Amino acid sequence: MKYINLILILFIIITSCNLDKRDLGDGYNLFINGSRVYLTHKNKIIINNRVIKTNFNEEFILVYRIIVEGDLNKIGVYQFFIIDKNHSAIHGPLTFDEYLTKRESLKVKNDLRLNIDI
Repeated sequence: MKYINLILILFIIITSCNLDKRDLGDGYNLFINGSRVYLTHKNKIIINNRVIKTNFNEEFILVYRIIVEGDLNKIGVYQFFIIDKNHSAIHGPLTFDEYLTKRESLKVKNDLRLNIDI
């Protein structure tokens, strides 16, 4: 009986979790669990804290995040990342100016944008 109750409790906990998974292609996924949003590659977290915006195509994933935990000197700092899916390379964290420069050097297509207000 205890075993059945444990299974029932675990089932309720698992199904009540508000976990949303978005496939970004090539083994990359965006997970949203309430206010926790993070990016994984092949089930390994590669960008955590609070991911605010993403956009992607067949070549790149663009990420905009804010630091919400960890080093007190960095909390509230906004950062950018560019993930080159073809080379499994993560460029970042970047400032906004560094992000624009890296976009140009990687030849990210102009129609791939992060719609953000800065």
